[in-house]
Amino acid sequence: MLAPRIIAPLDRTPLPEPTTIELRRGTRGQLARLAWWSVAALPRNPSHRCALLGGALVSFLVAAAFRLTPPWLLFSTSIGVLAVLAFLCALQTAPWHAVIRSEGGRVYMSKHASIAIAPVMYEGRRAWQIRHHVARKKGGFGAELRTRVATAICPLADEYGMAIIATAVNQRVLERYLSTLQEFGVETMPGTSRGVIRRAREASTE
Repeated sequence: MLAPRIIAPLDRTPLPEPTTIELRRGTRGQLARLAWWSVAALPRNPSHRCALLGGALVSFLVAAAFRLTPPWLLFSTSIGVLAVLAFLCALQTAPWHAVIRSEGGRVYMSKHASIAIAPVMYEGRRAWQIRHHVARKKGGFGAELRTRVATAICPLADEYGMAIIATAVNQRVLERYLSTLQEFGVETMPGTSRGVIRRAREASTE
């Protein structure tokens, strides 16, 4: 699995500043917006939908076991859904906060999407990991941002001999990554079910 620990970067392997590719840099002041985008994207993830439905079902069954009146039954079910939602919100917001606080991480933001990248260790070598990625709404905004960021960081990754790694949230997103980022050499990561990797290309000798 991918290493979760963010490390301090080498001075010779800095990620480009977002402003150099006409994007905004995510800061602590943007955390509320990033959290809202992440929450808005929750229903688009099948596993998150199942978690919310599961929370509602468990709360309903517990309340029904105590033979609560309909108003209290509804209240109990709502509490269960809100508890699961709060947990998912915290889970989705944590990567943004971790990357913003890290020394070498960058959060690239467009008007409708954002990507968080941080230096990590992979196979005993330094690499760049896509820690989080979200689009505020559907419409190709995530793909547009991925392409813009990939165009900027892939040449640097080749120069420094660094891999770029990421984990898709589900199989559908994995297939989307592999198709839309094929031109950059993104492929499935060996030994993982939803991991992708873009290995550094050797410089041409011609």
